[in-house]
Amino acid sequence: MVEDENNDHSKHYLQKISALPCDIHVSSWSEKTYEILPNYFKNILPFFSKTDRALDGKHHGPLSHKNWVEELKGRRENDSGI
Repeated sequence: MVEDENNDHSKHYLQKISALPCDIHVSSWSEKTYEILPNYFKNILPFFSKTDRALDGKHHGPLSHKNWVEELKGRRENDSGI
């Protein structure tokens, strides 16, 4: 396990990912990570909130995924003027 109190580990990998030669859209379930995403990327998707839990009790559940997709759809419709 990595103790990442200052987000140094995350920042290192965000820098590597942001340097890739492609258009990347990003989000996070971690508030700390989500807050620093604009330092590395232009295209920030909505925060991935945990509304429910998967069967393992640790990961986002089906409702969390559904809500996030609906939020993305709403954003897309607003951006396109539909």
